[in-house]
Amino acid sequence: MRMRGLNAGFTLLELIISLTIIAVIVTVIQNGFQLGVRAWEKGESAIEGQQRYRYVLALMARQLGSCHPSAAIEIDGEDDSGALFKGDEASMAFTSKISLVPGDPPGTVRVRYRIETDDEGWQTVSFSERRAFSTPGTVSQETLEEENRHTLLSHIRESRFDYLAAPSADALFSEESSWQSSWQPARPNQAEGLPHAVRMRFQVDEKAAPL
Repeated sequence: MRMRGLNAGFTLLELIISLTIIAVIVTVIQNGFQLGVRAWEKGESAIEGQQRYRYVLALMARQLGSCHPSAAIEIDGEDDSGALFKGDEASMAFTSKISLVPGDPPGTVRVRYRIETDDEGWQTVSFSERRAFSTPGTVSQETLEEENRHTLLSHIRESRFDYLAAPSADALFSEESSWQSSWQPARPNQAEGLPHAVRMRFQVDEKAAPL
C-alpha cells in the first residue's frame, strides 16, 4: 500500500473544521458590526431627542417671555377675567403676542399648555392657541378662531409645571422665594399677575434622570 504524502492535501474533516472556524470568525465580526451600528443609531436618537427637548423648551420660553397683559378672554367655557396667567401642575394658560403655529399672522393669542396621561402612564405635552383681539375688555367666544392643538412632546414620564413666586425683585431665587405647584393671581404673593419663572420638569423614561 502506498502512503499518502505530506502535501497530498486536506482531509474532509480538516476542511470542515477550517470552514467552521471561518464561519465563527465571520459571525463574530458581523455581530460586532451590528452592535456598533445599533449603538450609533441609539446615540443619534438620543442626541436628536435632547435637541428636540431643548428646542421645545426654547419655544415655550420665547412665548412665555412675550406674555401680554391683554383683555380677559373666555376660553373653554371658563372666564379668566383679570388673570394674565393661570396654571397648575398639568396645564397653564396665558396671553402672548407670539404665536407658535407656523404660518399664523402676528397678533395676540391665548395659549394653553396641557400635560395629559394615557392609560399606560405615558404623557403628552401639547399646546393650543386661540386668536383674539387685543382690545381691552372681555373678548366674546365669537371673536376667537377655531382652536388649533399641536403636540410638542410625547411618550414621556412624570412631567409637570412649577411656578416661582418671590415677594420682591430682591428676593428672587433667594430663600424667601419658592416654587409652587399652581398659580392663581388672587393669592397675595402673586399680585403682579405673572410668575417670576416657570419650570417644566419631565422624565423621558423610568430609567432616565429627570430633565
